[in-house]
Amino acid sequence: MKHSTRGRRSATVRETFDLEGATGFGGAGLLVDYAQRIGLRRRLRRTLAPFEKRPNAVYPLASTVEVLLFGRVLGVGRVHQFEVLEGDELVRRKLGLAKMPDTTLLYRDLERLGGERAWDALRRLGLCVGRRVIGKEAILDVDSTVETAYGNLEGTAVGYNPTKHGRASYHPILVTEGISRAAVRAELRPGNTVAATGILGVLARAFADVERIGSQVTAVRGDRGFQGEDVFSYLEGRYVDYAIKVAVDRNLRAWAMDLAYREIGCDGDDAIEVAAGTYQRSSWSRPRRVVCIRRRIAEGIAQGMVHSMQAIATTLDADPEDVYHFYNQRCSMEGLIREAKDGFGIDEFSSRSWDGNYADLLLKLLAYNLTLAFQRDLSALRGEPLKTIRLLRRWILCIPGILVRHARGWTLRLAQQYRRDGQFEDMRRRLNALVC
Repeated sequence: MKHSTRGRRSATVRETFDLEGATGFGGAGLLVDYAQRIGLRRRLRRTLAPFEKRPNAVYPLASTVEVLLFGRVLGVGRVHQFEVLEGDELVRRKLGLAKMPDTTLLYRDLERLGGERAWDALRRLGLCVGRRVIGKEAILDVDSTVETAYGNLEGTAVGYNPTKHGRASYHPILVTEGISRAAVRAELRPGNTVAATGILGVLARAFADVERIGSQVTAVRGDRGFQGEDVFSYLEGRYVDYAIKVAVDRNLRAWAMDLAYREIGCDGDDAIEVAAGTYQRSSWSRPRRVVCIRRRIAEGIAQGMVHSMQAIATTLDADPEDVYHFYNQRCSMEGLIREAKDGFGIDEFSSRSWDGNYADLLLKLLAYNLTLAFQRDLSALRGEPLKTIRLLRRWILCIPGILVRHARGWTLRLAQQYRRDGQFEDMRRRLNALVC
């Protein structure tokens, strides 16, 4: 029997702001407990001790950094938006604070973390968390991203900007581990730098970072912004394999026409073909192996019509198709940058100072690594694919709830519809059984 909704009126609902103990971050307790289990709070206090404020400070530096860190994971964007946490009873109690710090203090403490010593301390914290997911052998992926600055921010400059031509920007460079997708290193740079500016120093420091956590770099991947004799020679001198895309100029294209290509698949109506040979560009000190990948237009295959061509300089002696697929696994780097922007706001800058924005970038990547380790340790052990931070917030971290006081202690009552087949309880059991 059909029921008509014609003429029905929606119920009148009165709103009052008198609910105490409510939280929009019901999964925050699970996250904070995980961070304590892996010793992050203890490391924060020890690592940041050289930069601490006076002993009688109401909010030690480690406490405000912890607020910034967990706020980033929970989806709080710019620093001025941290007001949303000030009235959250659950987050405040889990962090052990009588009152949440105001945004003015958060801005000030971000700027306190200025200078190479403080930035290196934040990087060590990021690696401390990243080592939980990085294996004994590491593949480094290198990339950079142009981030437009709005307002008069210290350290910005006008350079190549693909989306906002002529606007001042930052141009951070990122190094990640290609298997685990963990962030290894990040350095903030002015917008008038190019991708390869200071790349040898960045690579040397990234190698040292990876070795510090007991891993060994086996290969490096990068796009054509990082091609060049200096990079190739440096990696060859360290006996580290590489697969780095190189620009296809007229000379390389003419050389590549004589290679023996093999079809490995199709992209729509185009055939994908690969071949390899030894080639020496005029700026190179010696010949190197180059793998070429070309797309040939289906109806023009007989005439040899080439739609596009890519070239990868490499020390790998594997089959050209395997080199092609190995390089394409670097696409996870693009996904990481997109996740870091959409989920953690590395393209948003809260401070007018260079020091504050540099520290904020490193804190956001620490938050990214914490989220990665949190999932690996508590949920992905069942072989589940990792969730994006948006899904993780929707399903686990940002569950509505209310904190209730009983004679025996506090109880967090979570919204029933978010139970989702016991995922939250399963993660709590895994956390209780986690051995660190």
